[in-house]
Amino acid sequence: MMIVGFDVCHDSQQKNLSFGTLVSTMNDAYTSYFSCVEPHESGEELSVHFATGISKALAKYRTKNGALPTSIIVHRDGVGEGQISHVHKTEVRLLQTACEHFYGKSSVPLAFVIVTQRIRTRFFALSNRGPENPLPGTIIDSVVTDPTKFLFGITTCKTGYCNSYTLSSH
Repeated sequence: MMIVGFDVCHDSQQKNLSFGTLVSTMNDAYTSYFSCVEPHESGEELSVHFATGISKALAKYRTKNGALPTSIIVHRDGVGEGQISHVHKTEVRLLQTACEHFYGKSSVPLAFVIVTQRIRTRFFALSNRGPENPLPGTIIDSVVTDPTKFLFGITTCKTGYCNSYTLSSH
């Protein structure tokens, strides 16, 4: 299995520079990695260059292991709520096309997890000291989530406002 992380970062000094960054695992022990950076159009958060990075990672994986991964999980960070449809229509399709190039018509099992950004929802746990942040790893997957989507929230740290809200679209 290959685990892939992808995000777009923006140069804080030169606002017109953006880069798509990809890192992927290269072995089943998840101890060897491949990474690449692709330049983007000015301020572009959504990537049409995503397939280029995936193709490079798959080629490197095949060279290193003599075979392609049996499945792929992509963790796509930094997507705004209004961009989810575009990511699904563009980046997921590009991923599928890149995989078809390597695997042929018999595709590989894929999971594409989108982590949304700027979520203002906060969760608190009740304690004898009053409300406080939930323990790291707390999963919120019912009651306050949208039942028509595969939504879940997970807390990543204990101090401050450290709640991440994650959306799995595939």
